[in-house]
Amino acid sequence: MSAEAIWLVAERRVSDGHIAQIVAHEAVLTESLRRFTTHGLSQGEAVLLVLIPSHREMLVQQLNADGLDVAGLQHDGHLVLRDAAELVTGFMLDGMPDATFFRTSIDELLATLRFTGRNRKVRVFSEMVDLLWRSNPAAAIRLEQMWNDVIERSRLAAFCAYSTSYVYERFPAALRTPHSHIVTSAIAEASGDAIVGHTLEQKIIYWNRGAEQMYGYASYEAIGRPSSSLMPRGQNELPGVIERIRRGEKVEPYEARCLRKDGTVIDVSVVVSPIMTRDGEIVGVSVIGRDISDRKRMEAALQRLAAIVESSEDAIIAKELDTTVTSWNHGAEKLYGYAAAEMIGRPISVLLPQGAEDEVPAIMERIQRGEKVESYETKRLRKDGALIDVSVTVSPIKLRGEIIGASAVARDISERKKADAARVQIALLEQAQAAHQRQLEHVLEAQEQERRRIARELHDEAGQLMASLLVGLRALDDADTVEDAKAQARRLRGIAVHAIDEVGRLVRGLHSSVLEDYGLGVALQRYVEDYSQIYNIAADLALNEPDTIDLPSAVQLAVFRIVQEALTNVAKHSRATAVSIRVARSATGLETTVADNGSGFDPDAERVNSVTQLGLQIMGERAAILGGSVSVSSGATGTAILVHIPVEQRSQGAVGGRRESLGVLECQESAS
Repeated sequence: MSAEAIWLVAERRVSDGHIAQIVAHEAVLTESLRRFTTHGLSQGEAVLLVLIPSHREMLVQQLNADGLDVAGLQHDGHLVLRDAAELVTGFMLDGMPDATFFRTSIDELLATLRFTGRNRKVRVFSEMVDLLWRSNPAAAIRLEQMWNDVIERSRLAAFCAYSTSYVYERFPAALRTPHSHIVTSAIAEASGDAIVGHTLEQKIIYWNRGAEQMYGYASYEAIGRPSSSLMPRGQNELPGVIERIRRGEKVEPYEARCLRKDGTVIDVSVVVSPIMTRDGEIVGVSVIGRDISDRKRMEAALQRLAAIVESSEDAIIAKELDTTVTSWNHGAEKLYGYAAAEMIGRPISVLLPQGAEDEVPAIMERIQRGEKVESYETKRLRKDGALIDVSVTVSPIKLRGEIIGASAVARDISERKKADAARVQIALLEQAQAAHQRQLEHVLEAQEQERRRIARELHDEAGQLMASLLVGLRALDDADTVEDAKAQARRLRGIAVHAIDEVGRLVRGLHSSVLEDYGLGVALQRYVEDYSQIYNIAADLALNEPDTIDLPSAVQLAVFRIVQEALTNVAKHSRATAVSIRVARSATGLETTVADNGSGFDPDAERVNSVTQLGLQIMGERAAILGGSVSVSSGATGTAILVHIPVEQRSQGAVGGRRESLGVLECQESAS
């Protein structure tokens, strides 16, 4: 095999010319054609191959093993394969190739070629001359001349091969002359692949430089060694392969484990072909090996990564730039409820809830700019229609520096969201409990304040009247005449009436029977009249009687107490001379305003009179219980308290009934 030649066309740029190679082994020819073809395609050139069927089949297998899509290249016109015998038959006339028919046939083939780049060059390999030489040398020589005519008028490089079974190492001048280059020596040494020849007895008989680099043995160390020295113990597949070849079987390319000189084991892609004499006797095998250890390690790493992705509890999804799903792991199946077969090929928008359609396009715009979208929280739609909370991180997927898609890692945070919501609810409950505690404290404080006020007023008013009454009664005993006693009795009767009125006023302040019997309007009128007399402050009450009719008792009581508290604050703290009270019904509820012309205060100040602040809090809490609100505005010209309490629309029947009650009250007041 050392006398054979593998022409490494791919290792040097082919110029326009006509090159021939003499080969004695099909593996040599296959390797030459593989490099001739792959290098041309990599340069954007179109390739035309005219082969006998067996060589075509061997080459296609090798190209597919190299990762080329032969069918796709043929479909796109970058690679054209034709049968040599059929093509020869088409242009032969009277036992010789016809120039017109030949040019027509070749031009038709060249017209089918397509280029992948700006390089408009064509590479052509043909075995037609070799076929003719075996039976019709004159026709073969004529065909070589026709090829040169095509080369001169077309931009192409031609390559042909001759079997040593017919021409041997001696290349006749008649065939040598038409070619620009003749390759007759072994150039296999320049191959990057390891080419090793083995006898049927499994002895190494050929060793190229590629084998030296891959296995670590020099040629003189390897030749003559047993073939098993290249195989790990228990992994020698060569004997079985040789036996299959001896039986005439075809051995497909396969992967094997081989042993280097330093003891390391490497993964090798192997192509095995028989070595035959020109009489067809198999005398050995040629093994072309390529180190694929790096590829296998990468595949193993990818498999480990795939296993990690598949076993992850997080949903890991890959998608193209148009958001079409290309990968869907078990975590995604578990999280979203869709099987991988249901989602791969579909847009990721399947998972978007209504109203979130713009989310993914916006993210993909950032991905195409090379950005990584850090973890963000959003909602997704499960297959069963349930909405779930997820945390998503999206990163670009790059291939040779180009962004081709995006990967998304999603984690279910529904439980965490529920826990967060529970914590918020607990915090709100604690706040409500604290507010309730403060409210209770305010109520107790208000009760204590009310007790002190009642005690003070009983002492200042009723107590003094009772003391005066007691002193008058004692003086009655000392009266000198009946007239003096009667006069003293009249004075005592006046004191008693005053005391009764004062106690009645205190009782009305604690509980207004008028409010209970006749409603808010009458109760406010009575209270404002008493207020003006007691505190000598001009009080103006403006209300529309129908506006106070048919109000819930709770609303009437709250408004009465708020007005009562507001007027008490005016009397005690504002030094006002006039106050106005406005009660009116609006479309949303009952509006009450108490405004005075006193000195005013800063409602937002931190240090407000504690009594005033307590009164404002009590008013606000009374309104809040009914869903209402209290706002305060105060300045140098006075203070205004605005109260809003929502109430439902009143019924007409209730208005009439209340008006009758008001009429009865007016009659009773007139009678008294």
